[in-house]
This record gives sequence, C-alpha cells and structure tokens, in this order.
Amino acid sequence: MPPNLIVVRSLTKDFGLPGLRAGYLVATPVIAQAINQLRMPWSVNALAQAAIGFIMTHYKDLLPDTAAILKESQRVQNILSKLPQLQVTPSDCNYFLVKTKVGDAADLKRYLLQNHGFLIRDAANFRSLSPQHFRLAVLQPDQNNQLISAIQSWIGQVC
Repeated sequence: MPPNLIVVRSLTKDFGLPGLRAGYLVATPVIAQAINQLRMPWSVNALAQAAIGFIMTHYKDLLPDTAAILKESQRVQNILSKLPQLQVTPSDCNYFLVKTKVGDAADLKRYLLQNHGFLIRDAANFRSLSPQHFRLAVLQPDQNNQLISAIQSWIGQVC
C-alpha cells in the first residue's frame, strides 16, 4: 500500500442505508493513528453499530447487484432529465443530483414525505449548490416509478 493512500468506504452508501453514518477507513498504521487522534470519541451511534454488525454477519447475502443498480440509476436519470422542470446532473452512481427549475427542494422534500412517504436529500446546504438542488438515491424499479410519478405530481401542483 502506498504510504500516502487513504481509502474511505461508506457502508451506508454501499448497502443503501440512508441516514446512518457508518463506514471505515483503511490506511497505513501511521496515517490511521494520526486520524484516530482527531476523531470524535463516539463517532458511530448504537443504531449504526447494530447495522454494521448485521451487515458483517450477512455480508455475502447483502451484497447489492451493482450492475442492476447502476442500470436502474441510468433509467431514472433518463426519465427525469426529460422533464423540462428538472435538470439532472449525470452520475455513474446509485445516487445523483437534480435541480428543480420550479419551487425549491425543501418544498419538494416536504411534499414527497407527507404525501408519498419518500425522503429525498435537500442539498441546499452543500457548498456551491442552491435551494433548488436535491439528491436522489435509486430504489427498486417499482419504487422508483412511484417516486417519479410523485415528483411529476408535485411539478403539476407548483406549475
């Protein structure tokens, strides 16, 4: 391993666990020790610890079908990018950035949660983004279709 290499992995991204903060870092002992001196004493909560334990026990059974997820992400991005009220930033990941040209992300987030049970990431507090930006993570195809319909419904209400 090169002495200056640091690998950071997010189990919450890898296994689709939005909201939990759980991951790990791999580095040389010198770098790992230096970083360890800077971390918060309780950096992972009990729920995240339980999730990590479950994932590690069932790791092979829980590994996602990456190719299928990425194909689904492209499908959802393509559908949403055809809506003139949205601007999709292309992504090769299972999540991607969208900017609404109508309303704002906070209103969309409220609408989706209250009326359809979907939670999106309002990205207004991301550096260099605006209140119109939000992030979507792909789900199963039927759930994605429901989410797309819900977003279209919101657009219809604000236009």
